[in-house]
Amino acid sequence: MMKMQALQYITLKIICSAVIISQMFGMSSWCSAPGAQILFIEEPLNASFDSFENYNSEEGFTINTVGCVFPRITVQDVSMNKCIHAPKIVIPPCEYYYRPLLGNNNTHIWIIQNNLKYFNISKGSMVNCCYRPFYKPLSAKRIYKKFMDRGIEYLDCIMFKDEIEVNNEFVTVRCFYDDDVIYSQYYVFAPKKPFTFNRENPFKKPVNQTMYNIIIMGLGSMSRHNFYRTMPYTLDMLKKYNAIELKGYNTVSQDTFPNLMAVLVGMNTSELVGACFPHGRSTLDNCPFIWERFKDMGYYTALMEDTARYGVFNQGKFLFKGNPTDYYLYPFMRESEKLHKHKWKFKKAKDLVQYLLAHRARRPSTTCMGDKYYFEVLLNYVSSLTTTLKNFKLFGLFWEISMSHDDLNDPIRMDKGYETLLRKLEMAGYLNDTILIFLSDHGMDSNEIQSTKQGRIEQRLPLVFIVVPPSFRKEYRLAYHNLKVNQGRLTTPYDIHQTLIDFIDLNVIREEEILRRSRQFYTQDRGISLFLQIPRNRSCELAGIHNKWCVCYNYVRIAHDNPVLFGAISYLTYQINEVLKPYPECLKLIVDEIILAKELLPAYEGSDEWRDFSIIVRMAPGGGIYETMMRKHNRQWYIVDRVKRLNFPGFRSLCVDVPSIKLFCYCK
Repeated sequence: MMKMQALQYITLKIICSAVIISQMFGMSSWCSAPGAQILFIEEPLNASFDSFENYNSEEGFTINTVGCVFPRITVQDVSMNKCIHAPKIVIPPCEYYYRPLLGNNNTHIWIIQNNLKYFNISKGSMVNCCYRPFYKPLSAKRIYKKFMDRGIEYLDCIMFKDEIEVNNEFVTVRCFYDDDVIYSQYYVFAPKKPFTFNRENPFKKPVNQTMYNIIIMGLGSMSRHNFYRTMPYTLDMLKKYNAIELKGYNTVSQDTFPNLMAVLVGMNTSELVGACFPHGRSTLDNCPFIWERFKDMGYYTALMEDTARYGVFNQGKFLFKGNPTDYYLYPFMRESEKLHKHKWKFKKAKDLVQYLLAHRARRPSTTCMGDKYYFEVLLNYVSSLTTTLKNFKLFGLFWEISMSHDDLNDPIRMDKGYETLLRKLEMAGYLNDTILIFLSDHGMDSNEIQSTKQGRIEQRLPLVFIVVPPSFRKEYRLAYHNLKVNQGRLTTPYDIHQTLIDFIDLNVIREEEILRRSRQFYTQDRGISLFLQIPRNRSCELAGIHNKWCVCYNYVRIAHDNPVLFGAISYLTYQINEVLKPYPECLKLIVDEIILAKELLPAYEGSDEWRDFSIIVRMAPGGGIYETMMRKHNRQWYIVDRVKRLNFPGFRSLCVDVPSIKLFCYCK
């Protein structure tokens, strides 16, 4: 009997040793014996030990691979308190200063009779309105390059008194009373357009495969941490859909244009010069945008930004000569912004100033189109367009910038709007055959935020969530498995581009093809499809990320007699003994030896408010070897990672029954 117990003990020790090794090297764990369990000490900072049983490692905000490691940072770090506040919204700004005379749906525009009183009008029959469609011509040969993306043509005016049916995409309406203009507004609609190919010989459409809509929802200057802070309702919806979150998604530039072009074209700025701008008269029309390949496969294409003035594709020489997609809303946004520029409804200037100060708001014209936020115009358009094209395939990029670009807290105002859109798409069944990607270009880069270490890290970690429907998860199981693995790997916009290419022909992500591609030498590629496993040894250099933007840290070994370690060891010992205090049968532990101590230093330059250390110690009595990550912030120490036991606890822990306590207990 004793021999059998000894054999079982040796077998268990071998198994759990294998698990410990697999955990150290990032392999999956399959041992559920007590000795293989990990005690999760603390998350977030200063969290109670009582909660370690419920620790959720998915909220760790950390990447820890051979090629890249960066420390866990929390959503509510104290260094960001000066930047974080709730917008003081009493009355929605757009509705506060603008009363609409006209209402509309997807098919009609009409006069709102109940609002005539705000215009000092008693009889609606005295109001005449001019319905005037406009559009951007497909050809702009006679327009100078400076204005290529701005040539607009207006059609004749159609008068109406009560309501009018809409038959156009872009419309402006002016209403008159006693020959005076009393109201002007712009409207955008999503009519079904005839489908045309861009090229004479499009690629042959793959056979025997499901085609998915590709919807990219962009949020400008939104770090993944600020997304958690400001848009919890949208976040909950994405989690409901089992969205894949790329925790190691690293920006490649501080500017929007290079990051988006890496997604849409797969090139960096120097490569774009040769491909897109070979001579001085070149425009963005020369660029091989990914939507063109989807167009060749029979997709409708759409591009919309909720601002023209600060649009990504309309700055400097970055212009389109023609319409780059089937549905292109820059012309509409530009005309609308001309109307609402400097259009105040306050009787006195001081009233406007006081309002803006009280609400910490920008000028209403930068965020409002009449009684609606510009981001609401964008979301309403997405809802309308997906309804119009519900029986067709769509590749669409819908980029928000008006609310999230300038203020860390303003996205709170968008949260319910995005949640509502997701619910609409779900109820319509649209998500059943749609790949939905939420992403950003980079985090907030204001001087105030960049003065903190937390802010510099957040700037380099934009959000990315990818939602795939159940049918995709079932049909492409290995590809989906790899996508989930890559949540914890270093990824970039170039990887998103390669992933989009795979969506063009899904035959390339069937299991046999994934296995074949996985055997090929792709680990040195700058862009890697997320349906292949990103190598664990991937570094910023291999991924095409300049050191200035690299979020990865470097380990630097420090001497064991370095005074900074004394505080760390003292704090670690105290916290472990606090865990053991309710168990008097266990001896108190002390640190017997510092086996390894390393400090994590960022690749980019900048003063640091905190320092992070990886520490491995041997404790006595019992000789338990433990590893953890510790942080020194000002003069305070924190345990910010799991405290892991790296060797087997043995039989001297049998006096307690709690598996997690066995890892630390040495029985009296």
